[in-house]
Amino acid sequence: MADPLKVLRTVIVTETGLADDRVLLYNTKWNLPQDDGMFIVLSIVGSQVIATGKQHVHDAQGLLEVQETILSDEIAVDVFSKAYEARDRRHEVIWALNSDTMQRACEVDALKVSDFPTDFRDLSFLEANARINRYHLTFRVSHLERREKLVEYYSTYSGYDLRIEP
Repeated sequence: MADPLKVLRTVIVTETGLADDRVLLYNTKWNLPQDDGMFIVLSIVGSQVIATGKQHVHDAQGLLEVQETILSDEIAVDVFSKAYEARDRRHEVIWALNSDTMQRACEVDALKVSDFPTDFRDLSFLEANARINRYHLTFRVSHLERREKLVEYYSTYSGYDLRIEP
């Protein structure tokens, strides 16, 4: 299944026209841009399990164990700039989330983006004297995670040893 953060990143880059190195995933290796231009950081700040299940499916390989989980991730989008570009263009993130490009990405990658984020929080005060313009937005994205693995039969099982103590 597709990584929701990477899908969102691609859509935001496409819709805002920002360079690839201006839309970043949190906790990856990147350097803070040195100019006054706008950049965006995407992160997952929480996750909720909506449903999970397991089934067995016969396949040409044999019996497969198929596990699926539907997650609802809380996504944070932080828009930054040293100048006023973040303040003046923050709405473009909403446009990207509400675009045809996002709709197509959701259909292809089986994602569901919550209807509309509620508000941007102005977090500029956190930067103290630097006064970087910083806006924070959160919304939810639901997606499916799936894993298939071959079921081991008793004759090939390499799992745990059974210990019987008297």
